[in-house]
Amino acid sequence: METQQWPWPFKVPGNWPEVPSGATAEDPLPIQVVGLPTQAPWLNPIEKLWRYLKQEVVHLHQEENFALLHDHVDAFLDQFADGSEHLPRYVGLLPN
Repeated sequence: METQQWPWPFKVPGNWPEVPSGATAEDPLPIQVVGLPTQAPWLNPIEKLWRYLKQEVVHLHQEENFALLHDHVDAFLDQFADGSEHLPRYVGLLPN
């Protein structure tokens, strides 16, 4: 992992290795730990994806045909299966 820029002490389990597998101290993986408040779903990217799904698909579901809803949800998620330029920006993983 990259050297962490964290203003507070970061606690990790004692059995975690100092250097992640697949990386060396000289060549760390390009990973940053992002601490999120426990009650801040608006900062969590997966919560933003669920909100997007609700806005685009679920809020229009009025009938009791759950097979149709399932198909609409599948189609919505399938559009991101091969990557998306829009989705990472929408969920806050890339700057606007």
